[in-house]
Amino acid sequence: MSLQRLIVVLVAVSSTTGLKRYSGIRARGDTQLRVLVHEQTVAVVEYGKDRMLYTCELIEVKTPEEKKTTLEELQKVIPKKPYKLKFDQMMDLMKRCHQLPEPIKSKKSISHNAAREASQPRTFSSLAVFPGTKWCGSGDLADNYFDLGTETAVDKCCRAHDICPVKILGRSELYGLKNEGLFTASHCACDKEFFSCLKKTKNNIADSMGAVYFNLLGGGCMYSQNNEFRFGKKPRYNT
Repeated sequence: MSLQRLIVVLVAVSSTTGLKRYSGIRARGDTQLRVLVHEQTVAVVEYGKDRMLYTCELIEVKTPEEKKTTLEELQKVIPKKPYKLKFDQMMDLMKRCHQLPEPIKSKKSISHNAAREASQPRTFSSLAVFPGTKWCGSGDLADNYFDLGTETAVDKCCRAHDICPVKILGRSELYGLKNEGLFTASHCACDKEFFSCLKKTKNNIADSMGAVYFNLLGGGCMYSQNNEFRFGKKPRYNT
C-alpha cells in the first residue's frame, strides 16, 4: 500500500480502540506486583526481592472513566494502593520496560497470531495498521499489552508511543490545549523516543511508519513550560 493511500485509510478509520484489561501474565510465581500511575498510563510492574524488574504491563487509559475502571479492577488482584509517578519517572520506567524480554507466554501467542493472520483476510480496520504489526497505525489490533505482530521490534516502538502518558486525542481539548487535528498530539518527549526507536530498528516498516507519522500526518506534539502546556513541532523523519 502506498503511503498516500495509507493516509486516506488512517483518516477514514478513527482510533476507537477499546480499553485493554490486565492480562495477568507474569514471568515468575515468587514475585510481587505494584501498580504505578501517571495521567493516561497505568503500569503493572513485577519485581523480585532484589527489586529486579521482571515484567511490565502498561495500560492506556484515555479518559477518567477508563482510569477509574482499570484501577478498580486492579485493586481486586493487587491490593496495594497505586503509586503516583511524575512524568519523567513514568518515562524512565517505560524505557526500562521496553528493554525487557517479552514473557514466554506472549512469545507463543506471537507465532500463533502470525499463523492466524496469514489465513484471514484483512478487514477495513486492519488496513489502518501496518502489515506485520498490531500497534502501528490508527488504533491497534492487539488483545493486550503483550500481543505483538511479527514485526516485533517496530511494533514495540509503536506500542510504547501509543501508551504515552500525556497526550490529547484528535478533535479534543485537554491540559488547556485544543487539538484541532484528526490525530492524537503526543507529548514531545514521547515523539522523541518514538523517533529514536524507529531509527534504531532499521527496517522498511519502521522507516515507512516514521515517514507517515512525522512527515505526512501533520500536526505537532505538546510540551510543558513553566507549568503550562504548549504545542511544538515534530522532527522530520529522513529515511
